[in-house]
Amino acid sequence: MTTIIDGSAGVTFPDATTQAKAGLVAGGTIATGTITTATVGTLNAPSGVLATQNGMTGIAKAWVNFNGVGSTTINSSFNVSSVTYNGTGNYTVNFTTAMPISTYVANLQASTKPGTANNYVAILSSQLTSSFTFFTYGANTNTQTDLPIIGCTVFSS
Repeated sequence: MTTIIDGSAGVTFPDATTQAKAGLVAGGTIATGTITTATVGTLNAPSGVLATQNGMTGIAKAWVNFNGVGSTTINSSFNVSSVTYNGTGNYTVNFTTAMPISTYVANLQASTKPGTANNYVAILSSQLTSSFTFFTYGANTNTQTDLPIIGCTVFSS
């Protein structure tokens, strides 16, 4: 009997010896081996390195969109456990899983509403592997300001 690879049925081995030679142990775990090309329909990683995308380079390691007026309400996020309101125009973004280095890139955006031209800036204040702090300002007034639309994206190794 031969080893059969079927896109819907999976891999069928003729016996345990052949399965072991393929690098698979009982339960279907790959012990060692190289996959040159693979197509994966669904990769489910509820925990571990792939759950926070730390196993891949060139993609966002964390992001958050939140309302920062008077407190913080997270609208959507990835790898962000919370956003702390430290006072007017002062926020700390806390990571669920820490960054591997503190010299990651944090891209910040601040706005009053989508599609409007405005003069607001977000300035990074401090970076730790577990969080970063930033301020939002009215660019024309140079005054710290709470804003309803704040977005942050983090890239790291």
